[in-house]
Amino acid sequence: GDLGRIEPSGSCPCGRDSGIILSAIEGRFSNATLTTDARLVTLKQLDDALGRVEGIEQYRLEQPEPGIYRLMLTTGIYERDDLIIRLKECLRQLYGETADISIIFLDDLKPDESGKYTLATALFPLYINDFLEVDRQDNPEKKAV
Repeated sequence: GDLGRIEPSGSCPCGRDSGIILSAIEGRFSNATLTTDARLVTLKQLDDALGRVEGIEQYRLEQPEPGIYRLMLTTGIYERDDLIIRLKECLRQLYGETADISIIFLDDLKPDESGKYTLATALFPLYINDFLEVDRQDNPEKKAV
């Protein structure tokens, strides 16, 4: 399913102030990864972080197991040593200083069998119930991510 961030003010700029009001769509749960201390990282958080690194044309991040990250990317930059340093720094700020990060340069990123491009994925099971927060002020049964 989709991950959304609840608007903390409880109101929308349009004036709506009832129901569920989101401040952002964070991506799909199937594209979530985990930090080295098991906090959820959404595709929006990853994309925002990598968007600050110049030189990335396309990317895909795979997390084969907790704490290990493989970033595959395409770039037009030929001198890649500085780019590797910036990418690892960016990903360690997001995932944790102990993150084991591999950077793999490719000529092209291929779509999945479905024809879609997956930008990020954990290659081990993640369970959404482990990351749900209960809003006890409004309704003890209401759950939001």
